[in-house]
Amino acid sequence: MSSIGRTILYIFLIIAAVAVIVGAAMLIMNIVSEIPSEDTDTDGADATAADGSEGDITTELSRTPDAEGTTSDDTADGTAQDTISDDTVVLDSGNSSTDAEGVTITTYSTSLTLYALYNVNARMSYSTSSDIYFIIYKGDSVTVTGETSNGWYQILYGIYTAYIRQDLLTADASASAVVTTTYDTPVTMYTSESVNVRSGPTTSSSIYEMYSAGVEVTVVGETDNGWYVIEYGDGTAYINDDYLSETMPETTSETEAENAA
Repeated sequence: MSSIGRTILYIFLIIAAVAVIVGAAMLIMNIVSEIPSEDTDTDGADATAADGSEGDITTELSRTPDAEGTTSDDTADGTAQDTISDDTVVLDSGNSSTDAEGVTITTYSTSLTLYALYNVNARMSYSTSSDIYFIIYKGDSVTVTGETSNGWYQILYGIYTAYIRQDLLTADASASAVVTTTYDTPVTMYTSESVNVRSGPTTSSSIYEMYSAGVEVTVVGETDNGWYVIEYGDGTAYINDDYLSETMPETTSETEAENAA
């Protein structure tokens, strides 16, 4: 065989060998890809981590949802106290989950009814740095659906799920009783805007009717959770003290127009 023939034969053999090696490598890779991975995914909650800090002072809010889930016109800017409650609530067995920051959330199998010891913040998450949803007034009842391992109750208030510090709620309704002071002399006041007239000094109390701005009322007392006691028919009713003024609103029509906007 000539030298040229041998060269061609060598090149052909080299190409054949390379093809065999490549084919074998691809076969091995295909087999390996069919083997299940030993790694498993873990689910992590995306809830906001609690900071564990104490103190929950309310900030100014313009509206508070009613227990029915609607927006009420009898909002007050309450201040949550830091007094620690001695009341204990028996943990109801239920489902638990842990968020990414290690906070365990336990959902009760049966909800509890608790009462606000003060005007307290209901927050979007279980942290004092979380945004405030609304205010729960002293004496208001709330439906508690669970608790967290860092000291918060999960509540259901109308259509809202929110969180309140455990030391600000009590199982003893009498401990959250509202104190009423009766005036020696009644005072004439006026509604500053549309507001609910209620049967009691809480947003969960039934609504008698709604007064528009500029209605004159006779105030006969006040409560320690931010409500005025007014004469109503042959008895009394309650209006949030943010919505009564000793002076008549300058332009009632403008006020009502703003509320309707």
